[in-house]
Amino acid sequence: MLKLIPAALPAVLKIAAVLLILKVTLSVVAGYRDYLPPNFDADFLLGRERYFWGAYSAAFYVHLLAGPTALVVGTILIRDRFGQASPRH
Repeated sequence: MLKLIPAALPAVLKIAAVLLILKVTLSVVAGYRDYLPPNFDADFLLGRERYFWGAYSAAFYVHLLAGPTALVVGTILIRDRFGQASPRH
């Protein structure tokens, strides 16, 4: 069994968390093949063709772009280095 030095454990856990978040992000983005162009036979868009166009379409694509962006940027922001750079209140 691999023995970890207790001081190295937080770093290993951080790396594991980052890898997990990146895997989830890539899995989400891989599902976009049904949305660009919209495939109304796909799970999420099934039955939405009637009202998809217009504001719903715009909001849908903004959501598609914002989701992975939020996951990646959130991962960067939770790192200790960024927390130490900001003043404590």
